[in-house]
Amino acid sequence: MAGFRFRLEPVLRQRAEKEARAEQALAVARSEYEKRLDRLEETRHCLEIASSETGLEEMNVLEEMHLAYYRSSLHRKIKTQERKVKQAGLSVAQKRSAAVTARREKQVMERLKEKHLDRHLREEAEREQKASDELALYAHQRKTGAGPDPGIH
Repeated sequence: MAGFRFRLEPVLRQRAEKEARAEQALAVARSEYEKRLDRLEETRHCLEIASSETGLEEMNVLEEMHLAYYRSSLHRKIKTQERKVKQAGLSVAQKRSAAVTARREKQVMERLKEKHLDRHLREEAEREQKASDELALYAHQRKTGAGPDPGIH
């Protein structure tokens, strides 16, 4: 493999870096999505608890109003958080698509490098075989006392 040099190595490195950045962005987007989803579940849980408050007979009007406002506030918060979760989900999908594209682009370059290496190895093997054949022919001609073939240059 001595002498093999992939001329597009800088492009391959650039695409590998692009893939790494895309994977990192995807991980950040997934983390943000999970955080938003957790917050939404916490808020839903708070609403569930507030909705199951018992002892309404013992509450005065102000306590009932306060509880109603609290529930209303939680409903609004849930709507907002649902929108944010949806946006975060779209962001994850976009980042995943970008990561897949970057991975494919890198794989294209890796396959091209493999093809170039295979061709280089094949050509090197052919050169070695040719040199070996010429040495064998030369040795045979010396052994038999025949001169070199005028057709060989």
